[in-house]
Amino acid sequence: MPSSTIMAIYNLLSMEHLLPRVLRALFLFSCVLFAASCFEKDEAPEPDSRPGVQAIGFYSGDDGGRMCRWDNGRRTDRGFRMGSASQSVYCTAMTSSEGNIHAVGWDSNTGLGRPAYWINGIQKELPRPADSDWVFYNSVTASGGKVYVGGSYYLSWYSLPCYWVGSKRVELPLDGQTSDPFIKVEGECSSIAVSGGKVYAAGHYRTVNIPGIGHNPMPSPCYWVDGVFMTPDMPVWESTGECKSIIVSDGKIYIFGRIGSRVCYWADGARTDLPYPEYASNLEFASMCVSEGKVHVAITCESVWGTGSIAYYWNGSEWVMFSNRQNYDSSTAFSIKVICGKVHITGSYNNRPCYWVDGERVDLSAPASTTRGYCYSLEVN
Repeated sequence: MPSSTIMAIYNLLSMEHLLPRVLRALFLFSCVLFAASCFEKDEAPEPDSRPGVQAIGFYSGDDGGRMCRWDNGRRTDRGFRMGSASQSVYCTAMTSSEGNIHAVGWDSNTGLGRPAYWINGIQKELPRPADSDWVFYNSVTASGGKVYVGGSYYLSWYSLPCYWVGSKRVELPLDGQTSDPFIKVEGECSSIAVSGGKVYAAGHYRTVNIPGIGHNPMPSPCYWVDGVFMTPDMPVWESTGECKSIIVSDGKIYIFGRIGSRVCYWADGARTDLPYPEYASNLEFASMCVSEGKVHVAITCESVWGTGSIAYYWNGSEWVMFSNRQNYDSSTAFSIKVICGKVHITGSYNNRPCYWVDGERVDLSAPASTTRGYCYSLEVN
């Protein structure tokens, strides 16, 4: 050890009255470093092989959930931890705008839990009627510096569709309401989009029979254009179904949904029926995009073997499955985009965040303790 170092240590120990102050300063400095690491930083894995990719997502584990973003594969956590070891958190939709990450979903201790809306991991409250029993947030998008959240709220056990713009709640009307106290029409908004200053929403409605006896379990598809209720083209022999996703491309409205036991999409009112995916049961999520006049669809369905969900991509002629039937693994798909001629689909594989590029899976980093992780959206620079 150099003599200068020995002398410095000797002088420090000789100044007994200053030693407690030094130790306190070192302790406080270490606390600051620890807090900073908990707020914004996590381990930095090696970048993946897709330079220029920026993605946003979410992961949760034993100590709650965290919003995050990946830049060239390197993960940066955003905001505070959401939930705790006894309080699970689940996001259903996410978008980014002006550097902020917006998400909707649930936090719960037991049962259905409580709906939640987060900005950079900080939970915010959206207004609802004082006598509302429950609220659902299903979709989120951003346009013109405003954030739009689509969902529904329950009033006297009836579900009423609506959306929020910032802190303002906007009702979505339903046709068929009568003065008969034993017949009610309820509905839900599943997807929301904004284009040209107009708000587009998609969902379903259904007639509810005598209160206290039961609900009609068969919904019918519907959508709204700037608050005007509409129904898509349906075959004469079928009246049940639902709209799961709505987008606007080149001034045309595209909707993906289900009619009876089949899936389909509408392009400016014209319906195209698709075969139901193999090994799929209930349709859970759907996303679509249009590139050079071609409709691309990514969906998530429950598996018929009951082992989780399966992500599918419609390539124009058949469904491509992203789960391995022999391994009984699970996959989810949340968004789809065509970038530079390549199809990008975000989601998860076996509860780990990932995305696919033309069918090739790219895994994203998450802590080893992660029990559920998703990638919701991406951009390529």
